[in-house]
Amino acid sequence: MIRKLLIIILILTKPIIAWSQTVRGHAANSDDPRILFVSPAGAALLPSAQIVTGYEMYYTGLGLKNGFAAFSFPHQRFGTFSLTGQYFLSDIYRTGNFNIGYGRALFDRRFCFGLDLG
Repeated sequence: MIRKLLIIILILTKPIIAWSQTVRGHAANSDDPRILFVSPAGAALLPSAQIVTGYEMYYTGLGLKNGFAAFSFPHQRFGTFSLTGQYFLSDIYRTGNFNIGYGRALFDRRFCFGLDLG
């Protein structure tokens, strides 16, 4: 059952997998799902449901690692809902966060607002 659900989600979202890319999205890239990590309002501009995942190793000898994943689900009537998660790991420090976001475009996509809970 879980496998079938995962396959359905992957088919519906047209996944975008970004390996070894930075999490810092740019506000000008309205179709880049990495914007979810920077601004929940940017989620309102995503054209379709998207998934982005990644894993980075900074300075391999030092053991600095960063993993991230985000999922967005736009709805024409209610706006865009998103889930993001990030995990940073080193030999002496660990931190992670999980956020639930909401973005909505108003006035023919001229104004966007967002809410981030996390």
